[in-house]
Amino acid sequence: NAASAALADKINGWTLSPAYGAGVAFHFRDQSFVLLFRAVHAVMASFADRIGHYTNPAIRALISILLAGKYIRSASHRELRVRDLLRAPSLPMLQSFWHLPGILPLSLLPTVISRASAVNTVLQIPVAHEERRATDVHGPETASMPHQPAGKAPLPAVVPARLISHLPFSAQGELGSTPPAPALLIHIHGGGFLSQSSKAHEVYLRDWAADLGTPILSIDYSLAPAYPYPTALRECFAVYKWALQNAASLGTTAERVVVTGDSAGGTLAIALALRCLEAGLRVPDAVFMSYPALSISPDLSPARLTALYDPLLPKSILETCVRAYVGPESVVSPLLSPLDASPELLRQLPPVHIMAMALDPLLDDSVEFARRMRDAGGEVSLRVVDDAPHGVLNFKHLNKVSYVTSLPDARPPRTATRSPSSC
Repeated sequence: NAASAALADKINGWTLSPAYGAGVAFHFRDQSFVLLFRAVHAVMASFADRIGHYTNPAIRALISILLAGKYIRSASHRELRVRDLLRAPSLPMLQSFWHLPGILPLSLLPTVISRASAVNTVLQIPVAHEERRATDVHGPETASMPHQPAGKAPLPAVVPARLISHLPFSAQGELGSTPPAPALLIHIHGGGFLSQSSKAHEVYLRDWAADLGTPILSIDYSLAPAYPYPTALRECFAVYKWALQNAASLGTTAERVVVTGDSAGGTLAIALALRCLEAGLRVPDAVFMSYPALSISPDLSPARLTALYDPLLPKSILETCVRAYVGPESVVSPLLSPLDASPELLRQLPPVHIMAMALDPLLDDSVEFARRMRDAGGEVSLRVVDDAPHGVLNFKHLNKVSYVTSLPDARPPRTATRSPSSC
């Protein structure tokens, strides 16, 4: 609304530099989060200093980590460098920096601190970027997916998807010795729609596969800004259809299929369920979203105001991610902004479980979506984790909050509950 837009314009000029220096993560009670984000900002500053110096990503990552001491020791140096970086974020720098968990040496960490996997392989899944016919859900006037994405790159013919399984279920290549699992977990990674991969999320996916005894298929969709909306959603939809048709080759009977995602992946997970409703395809048995971004609106909320000093999702980065994903075309659709879904659509969704973080600028997105879905008569549960930041699943082994948050009891229940008190 007008008042929110006016306030947003006003705070654009505010500078909270101490939040990137001595005051980083000042609002967290757990000191381990303070130390974590101090280190993240130091490595970001060091990484930016070397962005044009090394062509090999692994060497650049290693050197940036080793030479981050200058910014760790000096809060003032860190404050000035990070403030300048976040004032007008560089897309290539953000993409490269956020991708660090997926490249050497950091990509080796899951093999050391997470459970082993009998199967960990990348499948190449064919995808047809056909034009969508408008369906009865929205009608031709409000068809929610544009016919052609606005990206400059040619559309990929295949989509990589990583199959992770703790046990060698039968029909998974020649490894199979265990009867097929009854369930399948389809995972969509986060990264602001513009970075990261399934590899960067193995730190918790390996443990999920072991704890749940279920194969996990994690989709490496095409990233913005080269591939803006709706390319990622189309690819996730194509992989989902392929998985239903080829469940046996994944080591599952697919009696129960759950779609999950964190951050941008959570957005795509619920959008995928909505897309299934449009297409008349079997909807997932449940959707589990972790700290999703459910609105592309610039309107402010109490939680989004914390982006003024959030160490991971400052306002400038949120806006950069939205611009990259939405692209130059103006689109209004619940597939892009799920908070815009009608009560009728929300009522038709499968059980939805949302895990939100109390200190996340995106908290209010989850709370509002849960409220609207509950009021529409849908099955929804909402869990808010106290004193936890955005992206906590990737910090699984940092502290007790991160570890407990990622345990199987935080996964979607077999039957989600509609509880007004949880919203």
